[in-house]
Amino acid sequence: MVVLALGGSLGVMVVQRGDSARDRHNRALEQLALGSQLLAAYQSQSAAFRVFLLTGEDTHAAREEDARADAARFDGQLRATGLSVAETAALDQAVNRADRWQREAVDPLIALRRESDADAVAVQYAEVDSFDLFGGIEKSQEAFQGLIAEQAADSARVATRARQDLARLAFAFVVAAVVLVVVVKAAGRRWISGPILALSRAVEDLSPTDVDSVIAGTGPPEVVALGTEIERMRQRVADVTRRSHEGLVQHATVLMSVRARLESAPELMPSGWSVSASLTPAAGVVAGDCYDVAWVRPSRLGLVVVDVAGHGAESAVVALRAKELLRAASRTYLDLGEGLQWVNRQLDGLAPDMFITAFVAVLDTGTGSLHYLSAGHPPALVCGVREVTELPSTGPIIGPFEASWESGRVTISPGQALLVYTDGLTELRDDDRNEYGLERLRTLAREGFDDAEALVKRCLDETASFSTIHGHDDVTLVAICRADV
Repeated sequence: MVVLALGGSLGVMVVQRGDSARDRHNRALEQLALGSQLLAAYQSQSAAFRVFLLTGEDTHAAREEDARADAARFDGQLRATGLSVAETAALDQAVNRADRWQREAVDPLIALRRESDADAVAVQYAEVDSFDLFGGIEKSQEAFQGLIAEQAADSARVATRARQDLARLAFAFVVAAVVLVVVVKAAGRRWISGPILALSRAVEDLSPTDVDSVIAGTGPPEVVALGTEIERMRQRVADVTRRSHEGLVQHATVLMSVRARLESAPELMPSGWSVSASLTPAAGVVAGDCYDVAWVRPSRLGLVVVDVAGHGAESAVVALRAKELLRAASRTYLDLGEGLQWVNRQLDGLAPDMFITAFVAVLDTGTGSLHYLSAGHPPALVCGVREVTELPSTGPIIGPFEASWESGRVTISPGQALLVYTDGLTELRDDDRNEYGLERLRTLAREGFDDAEALVKRCLDETASFSTIHGHDDVTLVAICRADV
């Protein structure tokens, strides 16, 4: 009984430690998401501020004020999650630098632009060096994100150790039960040896994954009690496993809810244009793909598709961050290659094995002109009934190295469509291990589609009939169609 009580007490302590670590981990994930939104708000404010200096239009000044309000809201939400002293200091540094940037650059230059022409503002802009001031905000925010990421990794390690300790405790408890059998046998209580041996065999034969079977002792009350305690401990292990699984599901739910808010397509499209998209994560994991379709300027539709190597929380967070940076770059830089170089600098510090492919484009819905860039991404397709044109890579993948990218231009004519996808589609395999491949996709695209939703649905139906095996990689599809009118 002493052994049972001690084992139960230790088990409760280990479970509580694991629960506490999971709570810290979930809180850190929430803080990471809010931190990314705070940085995105600063970047949106910077983009609106610069466009206002160029154009002098009040709508851009209003967008700058909205982004400033968003940043204040995300800052308040972050502080409400319960930051440590070091994390609060890092966040204070970022917010103070943002205040200085707004006080010394944004507010004076906006006031000057309302009173003067763009040339006078340009001279003042150069003297203030607003770009360096804003760069300080980004560096401080990245330092804050690094502290939160360390907290998330540390709490994940503690939770893992707790699960391992609980498994060791359960194993030690079974061993203690076997030792107790030997002691009882040595003491001469041979009349219970049979039931105890049967109980021991039941424990040894039970699979670790078998949660339906029940261990039950038979014979004297002592043996029955021992079987009951072993079953309780096993059920505790099963309960911890279930709760760990629920924690992972909640983890995935947080990331996917963030993704659901950030995966967007414009609600209204000009006459003759349609857009549709789909993202299917790999089996049992959080997606490392993400996409975004949004207006970057009047009659200019921005498109971003990102594929990060790997899956899980780390890949998902990197994908979201890369997408937000690419969206900001497409709004700020007229040359997509220069914008991607800026994004690559902001992503400095990627793990050596962390690589990203991306397709970025800006579509003029008035003329059909498409300005695009492909960083190591599978070739996008310009689809028509007569022919299908591939848009190959215009530069290397994004990674922990210096690189440069070129951009290209093509026209989406009436009756044509743009289809962008990730390699999870073409590398999908059937039961015989045959790949779906690019040629099948080209053949499907030549059928001709006036509606983007129909094109995406046709692709999904085709791949579903090709393979009944759930893919081991994420599959993302984005289609933009121009009707033949």
